[in-house]
Amino acid sequence: MQHELGVIQNPDALPQLQAVHKTYSELIDRLRGLNYTAHAANKHGKAHRARALLARLIRQETSPRAVLSIHMQTGELLYTQDSRHAAFHTHHRALYDADLHPSLNEIELFPADIPALHYVEQCSELDGPPLLAEIEEAIQSLANGKAPGPDGLPAEFCKHIRFI
Repeated sequence: MQHELGVIQNPDALPQLQAVHKTYSELIDRLRGLNYTAHAANKHGKAHRARALLARLIRQETSPRAVLSIHMQTGELLYTQDSRHAAFHTHHRALYDADLHPSLNEIELFPADIPALHYVEQCSELDGPPLLAEIEEAIQSLANGKAPGPDGLPAEFCKHIRFI
Protein backbone atom coordinates (compact mmCIF):
# COMPACT_ATOMS: atom_id res chain seq x y z
CA MET A 1 0.00 0.00 0.00
CA GLN A 2 1.46 3.37 -1.02
CA HIS A 3 1.18 6.23 1.49
CA GLU A 4 2.80 9.62 2.07
CA LEU A 5 4.92 7.99 4.79
CA GLY A 6 6.21 5.37 2.38
CA VAL A 7 5.25 1.85 1.37
CA ILE A 8 3.28 0.09 4.10
CA GLN A 9 3.23 -3.72 4.08
CA ASN A 10 0.58 -4.09 6.79
CA PRO A 11 -2.44 -1.76 6.45
CA ASP A 12 -3.39 -2.40 10.10
CA ALA A 13 -0.19 -0.64 11.20
CA LEU A 14 -1.14 2.62 9.47
CA PRO A 15 -2.85 4.26 12.51
CA GLN A 16 0.13 3.44 14.73
CA LEU A 17 2.55 4.76 12.15
CA GLN A 18 0.55 7.97 11.78
CA ALA A 19 0.51 8.47 15.57
CA VAL A 20 4.29 8.01 15.76
CA HIS A 21 4.78 10.39 12.84
CA LYS A 22 2.58 13.02 14.53
CA THR A 23 4.45 12.70 17.85
CA TYR A 24 7.79 12.93 16.07
CA SER A 25 6.68 16.01 14.11
CA GLU A 26 5.46 17.72 17.30
CA LEU A 27 8.78 16.99 18.99
CA ILE A 28 10.74 18.41 16.04
CA ASP A 29 8.59 21.57 16.04
CA ARG A 30 9.10 21.94 19.78
CA LEU A 31 12.87 21.57 19.45
CA ARG A 32 12.94 24.13 16.62
CA GLY A 33 11.11 26.59 18.86
CA LEU A 34 13.56 25.89 21.68
CA ASN A 35 16.48 26.37 19.32
CA TYR A 36 15.07 29.77 18.34
CA THR A 37 14.60 30.60 22.05
CA ALA A 38 18.17 29.53 22.79
CA HIS A 39 19.48 31.66 19.91
CA ALA A 40 17.54 34.71 21.14
CA ALA A 41 18.69 34.16 24.74
CA ASN A 42 22.29 33.75 23.61
CA LYS A 43 21.99 37.02 21.71
CA HIS A 44 20.99 38.78 24.94
CA GLY A 45 23.57 37.03 27.15
CA LYS A 46 21.17 34.61 28.83
CA ALA A 47 22.24 31.40 27.13
CA HIS A 48 22.54 29.41 30.35
CA ARG A 49 18.79 29.73 30.94
CA ALA A 50 17.95 28.46 27.50
CA ARG A 51 20.37 25.54 27.82
CA ALA A 52 18.87 24.62 31.18
CA LEU A 53 15.36 24.79 29.75
CA LEU A 54 16.31 22.68 26.74
CA ALA A 55 18.05 20.10 28.94
CA ARG A 56 15.04 19.87 31.24
CA LEU A 57 12.60 19.43 28.34
CA ILE A 58 14.73 16.77 26.66
CA ARG A 59 15.08 14.93 29.97
CA GLN A 60 11.28 14.97 30.37
CA GLU A 61 10.79 13.60 26.87
CA THR A 62 13.33 10.78 27.17
CA SER A 63 12.85 9.48 30.70
CA PRO A 64 9.49 7.87 31.46
CA ARG A 65 8.67 7.73 35.15
CA ALA A 66 6.42 4.68 34.93
CA VAL A 67 7.37 1.02 34.80
CA LEU A 68 6.25 -0.17 31.38
CA SER A 69 7.28 -3.81 31.63
CA ILE A 70 8.73 -6.26 34.13
CA HIS A 71 11.17 -9.01 33.21
CA MET A 72 10.38 -12.03 35.38
CA GLN A 73 12.90 -14.67 36.48
CA THR A 74 11.14 -17.19 34.26
CA GLY A 75 12.05 -15.06 31.24
CA GLU A 76 8.61 -13.72 30.40
CA LEU A 77 7.84 -10.01 30.08
CA LEU A 78 4.77 -8.56 31.78
CA TYR A 79 3.22 -5.59 29.99
CA THR A 80 -0.28 -5.23 31.42
CA GLN A 81 -0.84 -3.16 34.51
CA ASP A 82 -2.69 -5.93 36.37
CA SER A 83 0.07 -8.48 35.79
CA ARG A 84 2.74 -5.96 36.89
CA HIS A 85 0.80 -5.18 40.08
CA ALA A 86 0.41 -8.90 40.79
CA ALA A 87 4.15 -9.46 40.26
CA PHE A 88 5.06 -6.61 42.64
CA HIS A 89 2.54 -7.90 45.16
CA THR A 90 3.90 -11.45 45.18
CA HIS A 91 7.51 -10.23 45.29
CA HIS A 92 6.94 -7.94 48.28
CA ARG A 93 4.79 -10.51 50.06
CA ALA A 94 7.66 -13.01 49.76
CA LEU A 95 10.10 -10.41 51.08
CA TYR A 96 8.13 -9.29 54.11
CA ASP A 97 6.11 -12.36 55.10
CA ALA A 98 8.72 -13.65 57.50
CA ASP A 99 8.12 -15.71 60.61
CA LEU A 100 7.70 -12.95 63.18
CA HIS A 101 7.04 -15.28 66.11
CA PRO A 102 10.31 -16.95 67.15
CA SER A 103 10.24 -19.73 69.70
CA LEU A 104 11.46 -19.25 73.28
CA ASN A 105 14.46 -21.47 72.53
CA GLU A 106 15.51 -19.19 69.63
CA ILE A 107 15.16 -16.13 71.87
CA GLU A 108 17.35 -17.69 74.57
CA LEU A 109 20.04 -18.80 72.09
CA PHE A 110 20.24 -15.44 70.29
CA PRO A 111 22.58 -13.64 72.77
CA ALA A 112 25.00 -16.58 72.65
CA ASP A 113 25.74 -15.82 68.98
CA ILE A 114 26.85 -12.23 69.69
CA PRO A 115 30.60 -11.96 70.32
CA ALA A 116 31.55 -10.69 73.76
CA LEU A 117 33.15 -7.27 74.02
CA HIS A 118 36.26 -6.86 76.11
CA TYR A 119 35.08 -3.67 77.75
CA VAL A 120 37.81 -3.37 80.39
CA GLU A 121 40.63 -3.76 77.86
CA GLN A 122 39.11 -1.18 75.52
CA CYS A 123 38.63 1.35 78.33
CA SER A 124 42.21 1.00 79.51
CA GLU A 125 43.47 1.62 75.96
CA LEU A 126 41.30 4.72 75.62
CA ASP A 127 42.19 6.12 79.05
CA GLY A 128 45.94 5.98 78.46
CA PRO A 129 47.99 8.65 76.68
CA PRO A 130 48.08 8.53 72.87
CA LEU A 131 50.99 6.75 71.24
CA LEU A 132 53.62 8.75 69.34
CA ALA A 133 52.74 6.89 66.12
CA GLU A 134 49.06 7.86 66.52
CA ILE A 135 50.01 11.54 66.97
CA GLU A 136 52.27 11.50 63.90
CA GLU A 137 49.54 9.84 61.82
CA ALA A 138 46.98 12.45 62.95
CA ILE A 139 49.33 15.35 62.10
CA GLN A 140 50.17 13.85 58.70
CA SER A 141 46.47 13.46 57.84
CA LEU A 142 45.70 17.18 58.45
CA ALA A 143 44.46 18.98 55.35
CA ASN A 144 46.72 21.76 54.08
CA GLY A 145 45.34 25.29 54.16
CA LYS A 146 43.15 24.59 57.19
CA ALA A 147 43.56 25.51 60.85
CA PRO A 148 42.76 22.38 62.89
CA GLY A 149 42.49 24.05 66.28
CA PRO A 150 41.22 27.19 67.99
CA ASP A 151 44.71 28.76 67.89
CA GLY A 152 44.40 29.33 64.13
CA LEU A 153 47.76 27.76 63.27
CA PRO A 154 47.70 26.21 59.79
CA ALA A 155 48.30 22.50 59.24
CA GLU A 156 51.56 23.23 57.38
CA PHE A 157 52.96 24.83 60.57
CA CYS A 158 52.01 21.76 62.64
CA LYS A 159 53.64 19.46 60.09
CA HIS A 160 56.84 21.56 60.07
CA ILE A 161 57.06 21.71 63.88
CA ARG A 162 56.72 17.92 64.05
CA PHE A 163 60.21 17.51 62.55
CA ILE A 164 61.93 19.97 64.92
